[in-house]
Amino acid sequence: MRVMEWTIQSLSQTIAGRLKMAAMPPLGGHAEPVGRLVSHPDHLAPGDVLIVSQEIREEFSCCEIAAFHKGALGVVGENLQGEPWPGGFFLEVEDIAWGTWQLARESRAEYEGQVIAVSGSVGKTTTAALIAAVLGMQASGSTAQADQSVANQLLNLSSDDRFAVIEVNDASVQIDAALHLACPHVVVSIDPHDPD
Repeated sequence: MRVMEWTIQSLSQTIAGRLKMAAMPPLGGHAEPVGRLVSHPDHLAPGDVLIVSQEIREEFSCCEIAAFHKGALGVVGENLQGEPWPGGFFLEVEDIAWGTWQLARESRAEYEGQVIAVSGSVGKTTTAALIAAVLGMQASGSTAQADQSVANQLLNLSSDDRFAVIEVNDASVQIDAALHLACPHVVVSIDPHDPD
């Protein structure tokens, strides 16, 4: 179970996007609940919503078609192409990075578990996996995903998990901002050049 019980309407309000419903809209209309918020078409399941970043747009020229082909309920992004498929929607924003940040902020605000952030130049994924393993059954699935931004990792925090292990990617020039967004209880910083 996700922490945030998103609906089409709450997504639209949170990111102040321009909502476009299909000619045959979802059965629940604006109150239709959405599945997970997913950042890559390959990870979509029916009912999910694809968030189209600039990187994904470069990798997949027709993200919208790929998303609906996999059963997505909707697509969130900039300059969306075509029309939403029957039963679906588009949510267009001016700045997808800002929109994703707002959704992540709302998700993190609702999460009551402990957040552990892992940062550093090397070894983050291994360290995050070890931390999750040590936490054992208490960390029932919210573990870091190295290929995702901090904001994307926060989108689907689960209220069933007592712990979330978030990987802070050093490729970001805004590490402090990412840590502020994650608001971790514990930060594990790995520096292979630190003699201590």
